[in-house]
Amino acid sequence: MKQARTIFVSHYHGDHAGAVVVSPDFEELTKKTIICAETARLLVEEDQPPMMGQLRWMNTLQKPHPEIQFLVAHDYKLLGAFEENGLVRLELQFD
Repeated sequence: MKQARTIFVSHYHGDHAGAVVVSPDFEELTKKTIICAETARLLVEEDQPPMMGQLRWMNTLQKPHPEIQFLVAHDYKLLGAFEENGLVRLELQFD
């Protein structure tokens, strides 16, 4: 996302909008993020649900510990990098 010129948040899913919220580059990303009115309303009105609380906690945890990496399941580039580094396996294995 840091390399993107523009970020569009078209609908509310905590794990989608949350990627901007928990990013260590939050301030930079918000300057190039476009969010639809309904999504913005949901983010503001639903600021107390557990998902947003978890995202804030993750952001608070990661800022002083940048070595911690969170895997967003829809981020296939990051998922591939995690697999290459042996952090996750993308195949089912039955023993």
